[in-house]
Amino acid sequence: MDAIVTPDLLDELLDVISRPRLARYELDDDVVGAILELVWPGMPRVGIQAVLRDVDDRIVVEAAVAGAADAIVTGDKSLLDAADLVAWLAHRGISVITPADLLELLEG
Repeated sequence: MDAIVTPDLLDELLDVISRPRLARYELDDDVVGAILELVWPGMPRVGIQAVLRDVDDRIVVEAAVAGAADAIVTGDKSLLDAADLVAWLAHRGISVITPADLLELLEG
């Protein structure tokens, strides 16, 4: 299994890891810099047309399509419960699953 990263997803990651509730993990600038150095080369820039409930989900969907992902693993209800989007992605061979679903797949 490969992770797919785009510049927009990386921006989202940087935003999320700087939030106060994640401060307990003590991700300092050196750690963030190391992440950037690992994932920045070769990141695709993509664009798609899809109807999304939450515009912030666009970067996840774009990355999945650009990277020909097998699945989007998320706990985000706006992605999991979007039947039209889930069907659109399924037509492209991309499942939308929860982390628990992924663990079941890996164990079984």
